[in-house]
Amino acid sequence: EMRSGNAYWYAYRRRNSKLTKAYLGKTKELTLERLQRVNTRLSGSKTPIEPTDTFEAVDLITALNRLPAAPPHPVDEWQDQPSLSLTKIKPPTLPHHLIARPRLTRRIKTAITLISAPSGSGKSTLLCEWRQTCGFPVAWVALGDDDDMPQRFWLIVLLALKTILPSLGQGLLARVRTASPTALTEFVIGLTNEIVRATDQPNALLHLGLILDDFHHIRNTDIQVAIQYLLNHLPPALHILITSHIKPPLALGHLRAIGELTEIDNDDLRFTSTEGIEFLKHHIPEHLLATGDMPLLVQRAEGWAAGLKLATLMITRPSDRHRLLEIFTGTHKYLHEYFTESVLHHQPPDVQTFLIKTAILKHLTGPLCDAVTGQTGGTEMLTRLWQSNLFLMRSEDSQWYRYHDLFAEALLSMLQAQYPAEVSHLHRSAAEWYLASYAPADAVYHLLAIEAWEEAATLIEGMALRELEQTGEDTRLLRWLQQLPEAVVQQHKTLLLVYVKLADVGLSRIEVSRFLSQVEANITSKPIDQQTEDEQAVLAEIQRVRQLWAGHVEELLPLADSGPTDVWVMLTQLSQWQKSLRRTDIDNANLLMLELYEAALERQHVFIMLMAGGNLAEQAYAEGHLRRSEKIAHKVLQQALTLCGRLPEPASIPLSALSQVYYERNELSQAEQFLLRVVETDPNPASANMPILTAILQAKIQLAQNDSESALVTLEDLRRRHSTLLSGTWQDADLDAYQALFLLRQGHYIEAARLLPETGDDHTLALASIIRAELLLRQDQPAAAEAILRPFIAHHPRGMMHEPVMGARIMLAIALFEQHKLRPAQQVVASAVRQAAPEEFLRPFLNFWPRCAPLLALALETEDFAPIPQAFVRDILKRMTYANGPQPLLAKVDVSAHSAATSISARELEVMRLLAAGQSNRQIAVQLCVAESTVKAHLDNIYRKLGVNSRTQAIAQAQALKLL
Repeated sequence: EMRSGNAYWYAYRRRNSKLTKAYLGKTKELTLERLQRVNTRLSGSKTPIEPTDTFEAVDLITALNRLPAAPPHPVDEWQDQPSLSLTKIKPPTLPHHLIARPRLTRRIKTAITLISAPSGSGKSTLLCEWRQTCGFPVAWVALGDDDDMPQRFWLIVLLALKTILPSLGQGLLARVRTASPTALTEFVIGLTNEIVRATDQPNALLHLGLILDDFHHIRNTDIQVAIQYLLNHLPPALHILITSHIKPPLALGHLRAIGELTEIDNDDLRFTSTEGIEFLKHHIPEHLLATGDMPLLVQRAEGWAAGLKLATLMITRPSDRHRLLEIFTGTHKYLHEYFTESVLHHQPPDVQTFLIKTAILKHLTGPLCDAVTGQTGGTEMLTRLWQSNLFLMRSEDSQWYRYHDLFAEALLSMLQAQYPAEVSHLHRSAAEWYLASYAPADAVYHLLAIEAWEEAATLIEGMALRELEQTGEDTRLLRWLQQLPEAVVQQHKTLLLVYVKLADVGLSRIEVSRFLSQVEANITSKPIDQQTEDEQAVLAEIQRVRQLWAGHVEELLPLADSGPTDVWVMLTQLSQWQKSLRRTDIDNANLLMLELYEAALERQHVFIMLMAGGNLAEQAYAEGHLRRSEKIAHKVLQQALTLCGRLPEPASIPLSALSQVYYERNELSQAEQFLLRVVETDPNPASANMPILTAILQAKIQLAQNDSESALVTLEDLRRRHSTLLSGTWQDADLDAYQALFLLRQGHYIEAARLLPETGDDHTLALASIIRAELLLRQDQPAAAEAILRPFIAHHPRGMMHEPVMGARIMLAIALFEQHKLRPAQQVVASAVRQAAPEEFLRPFLNFWPRCAPLLALALETEDFAPIPQAFVRDILKRMTYANGPQPLLAKVDVSAHSAATSISARELEVMRLLAAGQSNRQIAVQLCVAESTVKAHLDNIYRKLGVNSRTQAIAQAQALKLL
C-alpha cells in the first residue's frame, strides 16, 4: 500500500470466512525469515504475535501476485501423498531484462487462452509477464512426462490451486485418490463447485487464474476428457491458460465461436524487428554488435526468441561481433545441438529421415517431397509436422511449406553427414520435378547446387529478362550469374550482357572489368578457328562495353536475337542515369529517370519501375522536396504491391527515400522503422549500394539521438562491409568523407580534417567540400566557410546524391551572421525557412541549433513571414530551447538591436563609415556625390534605426553591433 509516497507491505489470509491482515514492513524489511514467520501465524498458529505485527479484519481485499507465493503450509492430509516437487507449482523467474509485449498480453482476456508454439518461442515468459500484470492471483502448473497419470496430474493442479484458494482440497483430495478413470468427470464437477462456492462469498476474489504449462506432455485420454469437461463448465471466476508445443486434442470450436477462446501461435510469438532489436541491446553490449546488424540478425532468426538468445552466447570475444552474422547458422554447435536434442531426437525414425532428406528444398509441398524422397504420403507428413509446430511455416494457400532457415541448415549438415552420396540425386530429383511443373527459377537453384552449370545457364538465359520484368528480383539473378564460371558465361552472349547491365548499376567497375577480362582471356586463349560463334559475339560485346565506358558510344544494345530491344534500352538508361548523377548532371538524370519510369509503367516492368520510381523519390528528397519524395515513394510501393502482391528487393530504394524524408522531419522513430523495412525487403543484397546508404542514415539517426558511440560503431562496420561487398555507387573516398562528418560533429576536428579526401570525381569532391565547410564553421572560421559555401550552393542548387543543399544554406547564413553581415545572413535564412516550412524540413536547423538560434530569432523579429513559416520558426526555437535546458536561447542575442541593424541600407552603411572616419556632412556629400540635405536625411534614418540622438552615439552603437 502506498502512503505519502512510501510503500508498506501487508499479508492477507482468509480462514473460516474471515480475512486477516498482517503488517510486513517496508520493502527493505521483507526478509525470507519474516515472510515465513508471518505466514505461519496467518495459517492459524498459536505462537504469540510480536508487537510490530497487527491484525485487522477488512471487508474487501484483492490479493496481488507481486511476490512469489510462499509454499502452502503442509497439512496432515497431504503428508502421505506421492512425492510432489514444489517446483511444479512455482512460476519461472522472469528474465532480468524482460522485453514487454503488451501487444500479446492485452489479448489474454477471455476465459480460456491456448498458446501453441515450438520450444523456445517464449510461451512461458509471456505468461509470466501476463501473471505480473493481470491484477489477480494465478496458480501455475509446470507439467512433465511423469505427470501423464490422472491422479498425479490432478494432485498437482489441486496443490497449485491451494496457493491461491487455501480452502480447497479437503474433500477433493479423497475423491482424486479413489477416482477411477471414468469417475474423473465427477471429480472435476466437485472441483468446479468448490471454486464457485469459494469465489461466490462476500468480499471473495472476482478472478482467479490457472496456467497449465507444457500441456503437450499430457497424452492420457482420461485427463484430456476431464480437461475438456472443465473447459466446457468453467467457473465464472476462473481463467485457464494452456501452453503446448502442439495443439492439444481438445474440442474448441464452440468456445471459439462464442468468443471465450484466445489463441496465440508461433507467428504471434515471434519477436517483431523492434522487439528483437531491444532484446539484443539488452543482451549484447552495443560495442560488441553493430546496430545495423541487429535487424539482420532478428530477421535471420525469424523472431525466434531462443535463437536470438543462443546468438548472444556466440559472442565470446570482441572479434566475434564482425562474424556473428556469418557464424549464426544452423551448423553452429549451439543451434545444431538445440535442434538435435530438442527436436530431432524426439521424432520417430521415419520422420527424422523425411526431415533430413527434404532439407534441400527451399519450399515444400507433398508431391515435391514424394519426388525427392521416393516415398508417398508427403502431404500427410507435412500436415503432421505443421500441426506439431516443428519449425515449419505454411503459406496462405496451405499447400506449400518451408522450414525455418536455421532448422534447415542444421538438417542439411545432418544430410551431408548421414547421406552424402544421395545429395546430388536429391537435388536432381527436385530440379526435374520443378522443370516438369514449369518452374525453371526453382530448378536453377538445384542445378547450381550440383554444379550442372550448362543446364543452369541455359535456363537462366531463357528466363533472365522475364525474371526482371515479372518479379523485379535483380539480386537473385545477379547471384546466379556470379555463381556461373566465366567459361560457361562466354558461351551465352545474352547472359554476359545481362550481367554487365545489372553489375554496372550494382557492382564496382573494377569487379565488372575483372570478370570481363577473365572471359576475354578464356576465349582469346583459343585459336580463332576454334572459337564458337557465340564466343566471337561475346568478344564483340566486351569491346562494345569498353567503348561505352570510354564514352565512345552512347548505348549498348544486344544483337537482334537477344530479346526485346526496349528492355535493353531501359537497362542501358539505368547505367546512364547513375553516371549523370555522379557527374552532378541533375537535369539529365531526372529526365532519364522520368522517361524510364513512364516506359516501365506502360510495359509493367517491375524491376525498371522500382528502380526508376525509387530513384525519382530519392532525387526529389535530394532537391529538398520532401512531400514530393514521400508521395512518389508511396505511389511506387503501391504499384509494386499491385503488380506482384509483395515488395520485391528493389523496393528498398523508395523505402530508403521515406526513411530519409522522416529523418529530415526529425521523426526519428519513423525513420528507423522504414530502415528496418529496407533490411527486411532486401536482406541479402548482391551489392553494397543499399547497405552503405542505410548504414550512413542509421548513423545520422543515432547522432540525432545523441548516441555518438553507436554512430561510430555503425560507421566502423560500414567500412568493414564495404571492403568485402563491392558497390557501384559508393567509393572509398565517399566513406572517408562521411566518417569525417561524424567525427567533426563529435568534436574530433583533427581526425576529421585528416580523413577528408582531396581527390575524386565530382560527387566525392562536392561532398568533401561541404563537410570541410562545416569543419571550418565549427572551428570558428566563418569567412573560410563562406568561401566554400557560396560556390557550392551556386553549383549545386538542387542538391547532390543523397544530400539536400538545405544544410549548406543554413551554414552559409551562420557564417554570414558570425561575420556580422546581418542583412545577407537574414536574407539567406529567411529564404531557407520559406522553402523548409511547407516541407517540415527540420533536421538541418537542429543540426546547428546552438548557432542558428539567434539568427532564427532575428528572422522571426524582422521578416514578414506568412503563418506557416512563422509557426515553423517558432517550433524550431521551441525545440532548441527545450534541448538547451531551461535557459532560453534567445537571451544570447539582442534581437531588437540586431533587427534595427539589419534594416540599415548599404548606402547608410557607407555614410556610417565616413562618419566614423571623422568627415563632416559636406565632406560626406562630396565623397558620395549627393546633396548635403540627402546626407542629413540618411543620418536621421540611421539615428532612428539605432535608437540614438547624436553622431557619437551612432558611431558607438555601430561599433558595438560590429557594423563598422
